[in-house]
Amino acid sequence: MSESFISTTQRYLQELQLLASSMALVAAFAGIVVYLLWRKTGIPRQLMGKEQIVKVPWDWLEVFIAILLLMFILESVASSIPWSKHKLPNEAYGGFQVSAAASAANVAWDQGLSGGFLSAVGAISAAPRELERQIEESRSRMLYMIILFPLALLVLFNVFPKLCGARFYQMGLHMNRWRENITLGSVVWLIVTPLCNVILLIVLLSFWETLWGRQEEHPFASLLKHDMRLSTWLLVGFMACVIAPLREEILVRGIIQPYLIRFPLISDVIMIMSIIFAFSQLMTPGTGPDRGMGLGPLLFIATMAPGYYLFEKWLEPWIKEPGAARGIFATSLLFAAMHFGAWPQPIPLFILSLALGLLAYRTRSLVGPITVHFLFNLTTMIMMVLKVYPTFK
Repeated sequence: MSESFISTTQRYLQELQLLASSMALVAAFAGIVVYLLWRKTGIPRQLMGKEQIVKVPWDWLEVFIAILLLMFILESVASSIPWSKHKLPNEAYGGFQVSAAASAANVAWDQGLSGGFLSAVGAISAAPRELERQIEESRSRMLYMIILFPLALLVLFNVFPKLCGARFYQMGLHMNRWRENITLGSVVWLIVTPLCNVILLIVLLSFWETLWGRQEEHPFASLLKHDMRLSTWLLVGFMACVIAPLREEILVRGIIQPYLIRFPLISDVIMIMSIIFAFSQLMTPGTGPDRGMGLGPLLFIATMAPGYYLFEKWLEPWIKEPGAARGIFATSLLFAAMHFGAWPQPIPLFILSLALGLLAYRTRSLVGPITVHFLFNLTTMIMMVLKVYPTFK
């Protein structure tokens, strides 16, 4: 066996060991919570309720307003609030590259709902003092995001009912069968987390670099690599485990998915637009093993396109509502596209999103998907902590 194969195998075994350890810790936490919930009443015989068809009143305008508010306006306001900027001399910018400045100008869409404001740290190649400034600004943005997010939700929940007469239960925001949904979310997390992580390990094999380039590190991981302070870990952990699950599930599964289920034709348009997007990534100058995503998005979309039409047929015994399966599939594709800045992570995240979409549809509640999303991100955070634990010691 070659030395590279042995080292790769050892590294992957270490990743699997970290995953098993992290899942064991999270499973113990989730198990205690579920036990306390059902200590007196007992676990119900039927966790999954009957399929319910809920017609939503919002249209494209309300969806656009929700995206604008929870993505772009929230990101822009958090970035525009003045914070203490470091006064650096000119020589401090000696290693600052144009690519980092361009990356900092990217909108939140490029890095996903939870990481757009960290794009500068994720791509920067700067002098130490400039990197220090970028880190401090990223910490400030996270803090402002945490403070402003409840205000953004308050605005959204006041605007939606006035525009279209929407009710909270139509967005999945209710506590009906919440014990069952938390239990079901814990079970789904236990199944989907190892599956997504194994898929991620497969798509990160060096073999694929010749097709879609090297791995793009998530901005959160990049920030924690450069800043080991406990306060930074707490900020990132709160963003990843609280803000991201709430914001993404309310927007994606609570608002966008019901709209696509209501209008299946929009799902078809999204599928066509995703193919155009994949070709645009292929034609981007500089794509290849060392830069860009190359053939990755195109191969991903080409693989998903047949599944888009087969998905509805496969789920016909469980989902009776016409167009619902296509809406869930298209929503998952959008969710994966939101994280294209950290390629190839959108591939396993697409599988995760399918599970979240199906759970949200069958339960007609966001309690289950938020539980899965929270536990999934918590597992990732614990894996990152275990990786750097020897350094802390």
